[in-house]
Amino acid sequence: MKNLCVNVYESIRGSARIVDDVSFAIGRGQVFGLTGESASGKTTIGLSILRLLGNVQTESCDPQRQVSWNGATMSQRQITGGKILFNGLDLLSLSEEEMMQHRGRDISMIFQNSIAAMHPLMTIGYQVGEPKEAHDKLKWEKIREIVFSYLGRVELPEAKLRYYHDPHCFSGGEGQRIMIAMALICGPSLLIADEPTSSLDMTIQRQVLELIKALKREFGLSVLYISHDIGVVFEMSDHVGIMYAGRIVECGNARSVYQHPRHPYTIALRAAYPDIHGPRRRLKGLRGTPPMPFDRPRGCSFHPRCDYAKPQCREKRPRDVEVESGHVVACLRVNEI
Repeated sequence: MKNLCVNVYESIRGSARIVDDVSFAIGRGQVFGLTGESASGKTTIGLSILRLLGNVQTESCDPQRQVSWNGATMSQRQITGGKILFNGLDLLSLSEEEMMQHRGRDISMIFQNSIAAMHPLMTIGYQVGEPKEAHDKLKWEKIREIVFSYLGRVELPEAKLRYYHDPHCFSGGEGQRIMIAMALICGPSLLIADEPTSSLDMTIQRQVLELIKALKREFGLSVLYISHDIGVVFEMSDHVGIMYAGRIVECGNARSVYQHPRHPYTIALRAAYPDIHGPRRRLKGLRGTPPMPFDRPRGCSFHPRCDYAKPQCREKRPRDVEVESGHVVACLRVNEI
């Protein structure tokens, strides 16, 4: 991904950038973790890769772009710049018909709320096998056997019986296993996992994480792992990107960023997160809240919450600085911290 920009449009306030000049690469068979607070743009990046940006609820809306859904006013998100490169191909240059050949086959996504992401009136067996029908044109007798195999791989209990059940019959953890089977059934090379364990209890979270690790090794997957939980992100990832206000403010090797964070935001996140392997320490909360897209301050977006801010931070936008090989930080004072 190179210099990706995504805007959201409203009538009164015009447009605002919700993903701001984001670049990163995911190596073959590696995991890239993306973390940060809510509304930082993490999920928008995942949806942009699959070109699934739809409508987002807002307070006001341009009549030319207005969409009504359940009485809510919506506005459009749109990719406005950059490239999304996949195996040397720019996905943004493809027509919708061409993109459909890659979506679900070469690139798949696990959504945050698995049960809500499935069709409520279709059996899970049909939904897991549908990508195989769409891309490989197999008969359902053959697809059914493949679905049984994949439901077994994700360790869904009584898979052959529950193949015929509707989504509401399953727990959150089972729903994530079904969603993983659906995502992998066509053998993709890139898996986007958007908060795959956020709604699960700790025991089931661990089971799902271990399942994703095992399937990554088995299939040789590249993974974009999106989560608020920085502990999980650092555990799962080879490289990480820390997002704030639509921008990656620190990016590098996961171990390096975890042990030696250089951006004030990353330092603050680490200070707010317990470390069971390190010495006991008092956790320190991060004051304030992230800015919304239409209310971002000038200069560095993080400066109102930053313990290291100087007057220059209020006026000048920081550029990316490579502090060591592969470790990039967007901070004006990075060499002083």
